[in-house]
Amino acid sequence: MKKRQIILDFTSLLDVIMIILFFFIIFSSLETDNLKKDLEDKQQQVSAELEEAKAKNDKADELLGEAQEKNEQADKRLEEADSAVDRSGENTDAIMDFSENKNLKLHLDMNGENGWTLKFAKGEEIVKEIPKADISVMTDEVRELFKEQGYTADNTISYRVFV
Repeated sequence: MKKRQIILDFTSLLDVIMIILFFFIIFSSLETDNLKKDLEDKQQQVSAELEEAKAKNDKADELLGEAQEKNEQADKRLEEADSAVDRSGENTDAIMDFSENKNLKLHLDMNGENGWTLKFAKGEEIVKEIPKADISVMTDEVRELFKEQGYTADNTISYRVFV
């Protein structure tokens, strides 16, 4: 074989190899484009799912806050109910004292020397008289009277007012 013939044989073989390489590159590029498009679609889908998950999480946080608020309200009402049950005994005692005339009676005497006088009585006995004075002085004297009689801020106090 001559050199020329060998070169001609290799030239056609080289053409075939170049055509095969060309198709390989084209198909490889098309496949890459398809994979890129699929990847972008999946990325958009994941982004949409992420936004949906964030919205659901925000809604869950809002519902959790509402549930905690309602739980606190229920606890507060339960405490109030327990407190009312605890006070019911004291209320019954105060009503019994009232019916047995053991409670304080408040009498406003408008014919006093200084204009008027507050008189506190337990039963028929006058426990204290408070003449007309500055309101803070009178308030302090009334508080002191209640303390002397054994009342606290938590007690139920029933009294009769006579004018």
